Amino acid sequence: LRKQTLKNPAEALQDTGTGGSWPISTDRIVWAIAAWEYYLTTGDKNWLKEAYDGLKYTAEKDIHVAFDDSIGLFKGEACSMDWRTHTYPNWFSNENIGESFSSGTNALHYFNYSFLEKAGTILNQEKTTVEKWGYYKNRVKTALNTYCWNKEKGLYTAYLYPAYMQYAPSDRVDIMSNGLCALLDVASPQQADQILEHYPMYPYGGAVLYPTIPDDFAYHNKSVWAVWQTPLMFMAGKRQHMPVAEHLMKSMIRQGAMFLTHKENMTYDTGFDENTALNSDRQLWSVAGYASLVYRMLFGMEYTETGIRFHPTIPAALVNGPIALENFRYRGCMLTIRVNGTGQHVKSITVNGKPESADYQLPSNATGSYTIEIEMTDQKEQAKKWTLVNPGPGKDWSPVEPILQKNGDVLSWTVTEEQNYFIKGPGIDEKQTSPFHLSGKPAGYYSVYAVNKQGFRSDLSNPVLHTQFQQRIEAESTGTLQTNATGFSGTGYVEDLVSKPSGQVFEFDVPENGNYAITLRGSNGRGPHDVYCYIRSVELDGKDIGTFILESSGNWNQWTYSNQLRIPNLSKGKHRIQIVFNPEKKGYDNNMSYAKGNGYRNDAYLDCLEVFRY
Repeated sequence: LRKQTLKNPAEALQDTGTGGSWPISTDRIVWAIAAWEYYLTTGDKNWLKEAYDGLKYTAEKDIHVAFDDSIGLFKGEACSMDWRTHTYPNWFSNENIGESFSSGTNALHYFNYSFLEKAGTILNQEKTTVEKWGYYKNRVKTALNTYCWNKEKGLYTAYLYPAYMQYAPSDRVDIMSNGLCALLDVASPQQADQILEHYPMYPYGGAVLYPTIPDDFAYHNKSVWAVWQTPLMFMAGKRQHMPVAEHLMKSMIRQGAMFLTHKENMTYDTGFDENTALNSDRQLWSVAGYASLVYRMLFGMEYTETGIRFHPTIPAALVNGPIALENFRYRGCMLTIRVNGTGQHVKSITVNGKPESADYQLPSNATGSYTIEIEMTDQKEQAKKWTLVNPGPGKDWSPVEPILQKNGDVLSWTVTEEQNYFIKGPGIDEKQTSPFHLSGKPAGYYSVYAVNKQGFRSDLSNPVLHTQFQQRIEAESTGTLQTNATGFSGTGYVEDLVSKPSGQVFEFDVPENGNYAITLRGSNGRGPHDVYCYIRSVELDGKDIGTFILESSGNWNQWTYSNQLRIPNLSKGKHRIQIVFNPEKKGYDNNMSYAKGNGYRNDAYLDCLEVFRY
């Protein structure tokens, strides 16, 4: 864990990845789960303080850069499915990924603030600081259940589209988001039961992403991953849902036995370890997932602040006879745990020969040797429902998202037989046919999606802007002209380097009061990807209004658009945008290459700023 911590100030490290790592990806706070589990295992308060200090600054930086106060969620790529654009629509840029909202990543943010609140209380931190962590914890939980929970499906959506697309929910679901929301207490017990009943299971394990993206290869899409199943498997144990628990346990046991190693993934339709984009032997998180099956499922061990509880899950189809775990060390004691029988209900527990209640907890201050014997009973209950689906074309494939074209005020797209099409825009989500006329419609972004005869929706198409005001301001109009790269608009561009910040200014004039948005066109030739995302604070008339990011493409001649910043209720007249580096002097604009010392790079060529009304 210490190796995953930056220094001065202490900060959780986001690994190399999409578009240059943080803040396009923000799931580094998964670190909090490991930090808390280590504390529960050891009771080490010195470690808890060390972890608290690192995650405290991490949280403050995430709030400043990635939190959307309008909705109460953090922006950032889907946790687990973090491989560029392959989880998202074809038109998504890495900047678009960075301004979308993953349910699973937000479940991790929720846990991080829960950790900080609990750790801050244990460590007697200032009351106002602890209350702040509780405030963000509650905001994220409320927002996940307000905007990401699909009541009709009984599942959490995989992600929300960016704010400029009205935070529209994706029609896809993913196993990590639903497992984490259930396990980390974002979901109520009733919601957790719905997830266990409705989450789609392939014959070889849980669907990583559902429905399948048809025109992309097998990796996260069209696959089963042992590790991403584990949160939902744990929840099936806690909620005593034997069909899902048994299915996911079988999936993990089968892949270890069949491949004679713990592979990273397998194909969704054959359960085989070939024909995915990337795979590996002895994959550590798959190994950890299997170890957790033994400890957390078969022996039902649940660590708490005050000890260990035991609620085993023993499928009769997998276990025949008693099982034992010997010489297991927990703090000051050595454990032997024996479980006899099958099912998910504890009939009796004895500890060193003495009968205890079925909800017995081994205290955290226990010392010496303990023999814990658990007798299970397989109570006859009504069979619990679950959802088994078949993979492949015509079975679980969604339509490919349409490509939307705009000619004047007319939208059009290519029509495929046996599909219906829906227009989605400001206040509009209705069935339509091509062409569609925008005349008289509200300003904003419009997309179209397809629905096939099975009821599966495509991703939203590329959005097109309908507006009465749009203006481009060239950077070189107020900055130092550069022309070495190619592909810029106007007569050139301005360099904005971490070694020499430009403080670039854009001045513009809007014709009337209203809601506006801005986006920056630029080039970040560092990378590609790695840890070199370009990050800058944005000030409007001297007031901080957010952060611009540009992906690291590895090509200075490749120009992309940043995330969009919305400016509601902007007054008529002249305004001034300035691009500023670390104005708070707290390092909030530092990317993950900050740890490289002399190798720190956080640079871009600035081409122009675009302003439009929505």
